[in-house]
Amino acid sequence: MRMAFVGRAGNGFYPDWSEDNGGHKTFGSPKAWINTQLNALQANMRSGDVLCIINQHGWINYGWMSRSVLPILPAGAKVLLVGDNPFLSHTPAVCHGNHNLCSGIYPTEWDTQLQSFAAQHANVRALIQTPFWTAPPGQHFWGNVPGTTTNAYEDTHHLLPEGATYVQAFLCSALRQWDLFT
Repeated sequence: MRMAFVGRAGNGFYPDWSEDNGGHKTFGSPKAWINTQLNALQANMRSGDVLCIINQHGWINYGWMSRSVLPILPAGAKVLLVGDNPFLSHTPAVCHGNHNLCSGIYPTEWDTQLQSFAAQHANVRALIQTPFWTAPPGQHFWGNVPGTTTNAYEDTHHLLPEGATYVQAFLCSALRQWDLFT
């Protein structure tokens, strides 16, 4: 098994994703670049491979993915959609300086869309991060690795290596559970 990653499946990968994003107009990549990426996927993906797409800021264009990405994957290839980590309401400096000023903003609408899309396709799985970051009852989430005082965030959204390491165990567990990691 090999994995291919699309780290920004948003306006950097799609030519125009306004159709599935409430009409918000954004600038996508040139079609030649996108076609090069699709051609590379088609030429290199094999049965048993996994295409991992991160749902950064809810920027997955599900209609485009159904029309342009899923049809080029070989039989037996899988897609793993990884849900986004929560955003922080303020920067880590503010959050760690005064926990009461900060909270996690969970992308539940994006998670629901991700799960719904995955449920419609036999070769697509969705890994939702929200449960990993939800602080236990009585604890406030302020950008730390849950259960520790270790900062997980570089800014209001991007993870530090410590945050990525925390998510790694959940990702590996999901890959094993779904027989994607052999």
